[in-house]
Amino acid sequence: MKIIHFFTSNLSKFKELSSIIATNTAFQLIHYNITLPELQGNFDEIVINKCMTAASIIDGPVLVDDAGLVCEAFNGLPGPYTKDVIGKLGLQRFVELLSNYTNKAAKAICTLGYTEGPNKEIKLFTGTVEGNIIPTIQTTYGSCFNAIFQPNGSKLTIAELLLEQENLEQRHNYSHRYKAFMLLKDFLILRNNS
Repeated sequence: MKIIHFFTSNLSKFKELSSIIATNTAFQLIHYNITLPELQGNFDEIVINKCMTAASIIDGPVLVDDAGLVCEAFNGLPGPYTKDVIGKLGLQRFVELLSNYTNKAAKAICTLGYTEGPNKEIKLFTGTVEGNIIPTIQTTYGSCFNAIFQPNGSKLTIAELLLEQENLEQRHNYSHRYKAFMLLKDFLILRNNS
């Protein structure tokens, strides 16, 4: 069984990815609870840097991620800085800032970085879900923007979908992390079978 160390200080992310990979017994995720430094840049640049740092700590396969919200009205911001921006402003003030704009369209983006170890090739896998920022906070479950982002085609926010235990398929259809992870899973299975 292949062991992959997933570097994240966010236990919810680890639990979500573990539930996705649970159906494949060829891989096992091990949680490595550490906050990696994030350089200034776009999603790909940040994930590559985090992946290189993680690989220097563990001499073996590592997985890192970066997720964020890209708002059309804010010309793509806050992007990879979503956690910091919403952490400093709070969800309510963020929603209030956006209320001055008629365009509430946004994208939830998750980029995963995977490498077999130090000085090995880094593979990137990106999942994107389009939707809108809603005017009221529905629940505070999950990561910061999940409570205000409603994917297109859903009547629920990502946070509300994460609370849905009965309908995992619907939840996965609207998960940026799930989409990125399925790309990684396909890559790992293909590589494992080669």
